[in-house]
Amino acid sequence: MGIEVELKAVVRDIEALYAALDQRASAQVSIYAERYFDYSDHRLTERGCELRVRTIEVVVRVLTALDAEEVIAFGKHCVNYRFTAWSRELLATVVTVPELAGQTFLELETMADAEEMDTDWEVVHCVLRELGISDHDLTAAAYTDAVAAQRMG
Repeated sequence: MGIEVELKAVVRDIEALYAALDQRASAQVSIYAERYFDYSDHRLTERGCELRVRTIEVVVRVLTALDAEEVIAFGKHCVNYRFTAWSRELLATVVTVPELAGQTFLELETMADAEEMDTDWEVVHCVLRELGISDHDLTAAAYTDAVAAQRMG
């Protein structure tokens, strides 16, 4: 079992990013219905945690029965690219959220063993630079926060 090493960035040049990714792998398009849950006392949110379900109705019913309530839901359009770089299996996901029109994000991740995490972080940083993403483009902003802010106007 590994530990996910992931960085997220705002994409400034979408065409250049797609061209660079298309040289590495074939694109696979997915549309997710993201649903986020928390308890009525908001204990997950207060701890900085999220309970996300990519819509699977049975799981939604179980969470609701456990007193979890849906706090936000939205669509997420993803173009996934799986490839190997620097001897690591990577997943690059180009993300758009319809409610965040005009914004595109890149999530780049790999699975790491605890003893190789430093190397894997460096690999993710290097591949991002190869794809034209600088450290200034990195973001820790959550989609949930951005969608909630957009809905509040």
